[in-house]
Amino acid sequence: MTIENELYGKIRRCHRQGLSMRRTAEILNVSRHTVKRYWEGAHTPDDRKNYPQALESEHKAMIMEALREYFEECRKAGYSKKQQPNAKTAWVALRDRFQAGESTIRRYVRELKANMHAKGFIPLSFEPGEVMQVDWCEIKA
Repeated sequence: MTIENELYGKIRRCHRQGLSMRRTAEILNVSRHTVKRYWEGAHTPDDRKNYPQALESEHKAMIMEALREYFEECRKAGYSKKQQPNAKTAWVALRDRFQAGESTIRRYVRELKANMHAKGFIPLSFEPGEVMQVDWCEIKA
């Protein structure tokens, strides 16, 4: 949980004034865990975890193929709108076969869906004066 700088300053002021963590949490109406995190000043509101870059799995090709098959089977089964498969259901279906976490499967599903759908854009290029588009106009002759 990140907090605002103003709340962080209030927590640090209460610490300098000698109030207890419990009393500070009551006064500021926040969790004691939040107060404890920022109490000594070791953490600041703008701290961010540095997660490592996602490493490509050696099994990515197999997992992607299994995901394609899974989504194809679900499409053929004709699920209703509410029952359509998503990354969570794909992970549940594949977690016994592959040692991949849910976040990894979610990333792969995102990649797969981006590649599955064709781009719906047709570039238009016309010579000047060849075509005209008008949203609204009024003409009197």
